[in-house]
Amino acid sequence: MIAPVVCIVVLSTVACGRGPTAPSDTSPTSSFFSFTSSPGEFIGQGQTRRFDAPGVPFQAISLCGNNHVHIAVNDPNEPSTAWRLAFAAPAGESLRQGTYARAAGWPFQPSSLPAISIGGEGRGCGGIAGDFTVRSADFGPDGTVRRFHATFEQRCQGGSARLTGEIAVLAATLLRMPWQCPTS
Repeated sequence: MIAPVVCIVVLSTVACGRGPTAPSDTSPTSSFFSFTSSPGEFIGQGQTRRFDAPGVPFQAISLCGNNHVHIAVNDPNEPSTAWRLAFAAPAGESLRQGTYARAAGWPFQPSSLPAISIGGEGRGCGGIAGDFTVRSADFGPDGTVRRFHATFEQRCQGGSARLTGEIAVLAATLLRMPWQCPTS
């Protein structure tokens, strides 16, 4: 289907282009983690970085009835480069496709809020606030992450500097970590 041509006239300027079309499948074909850190942002130190599989191994686990996912990204070429990401739905909910606004810092979030925590290279922060959008999520019954794809924004200590990025995990190695799921 060809989208109609749309023209907009603004202050004697004409801009033409095709109208919206059906979204294309932009599902990642391999695991990656990328971020852009604004100036003054503590976690990313103002950098833009990208880590890709298979050169960089990805480990992940889904816990507590798929309420939250934890991801470890470790670059073997840079031993000091270790990144940890956590995303959680509000208590009692499974993490699934959708936008999670007003996320607080995992694991200290109120039960009614989603949670996020991204840290790396020995840096983490408190007072986390952010948002994330799960674009796809598929978990096995044993906590295996078959597919997880999300975009995110995180801010530390109530500041305005942002860490934004994207994570895609496809068939990651199971991350082993001790964790007790809340019972209430």
